[in-house]
Amino acid sequence: MILVSYCKLGLRCTYKGGTNDHLPDAPFLKKLFRMGLAVPVCPEVFGGLTTPRDASEIRGGNGFDVARGAAKVYSKMGADVTVNFLEGARMCVGIAAHFDVKAAVLNEFSPSCGVRHVYDGTFSRRAIKGPGVLGALLISEFSSDLPVYGELTPRDARAILNIFDIRQDLW
Repeated sequence: MILVSYCKLGLRCTYKGGTNDHLPDAPFLKKLFRMGLAVPVCPEVFGGLTTPRDASEIRGGNGFDVARGAAKVYSKMGADVTVNFLEGARMCVGIAAHFDVKAAVLNEFSPSCGVRHVYDGTFSRRAIKGPGVLGALLISEFSSDLPVYGELTPRDARAILNIFDIRQDLW
């Protein structure tokens, strides 16, 4: 199994109430889901936040900093939603462990699901390096045993197919 952000599978859970199924890797991920090979998660929803909801960003660092208590997640209206992000991310990590997932495909720039980049907390669309809260917890918990991807490339998709020993071209 692989862990996949709900929004990439077409479920309306983004902060605006939309999806991210317009991204290039979404059709591939939907095929894996229909084959029973993907476990969908949304740490923000699992953490108790509504859909739609106020946009949120990490202030003071990235997801690693949130996990160690050195940064917080705030909504655009100023509400501290750090606990929601942490609880939802921890639930997703538990799901990953339960299903013995072999990879995770998250959504880049999200304060939860970012892998390589998140926004800087100023709501100005400036990116900084580092993962979101779930990205950080997956990387920390599973180390190098679990590849964590933002947006998949065709090469990444082939690596995922190799996990399942699938030789067909689904990309």
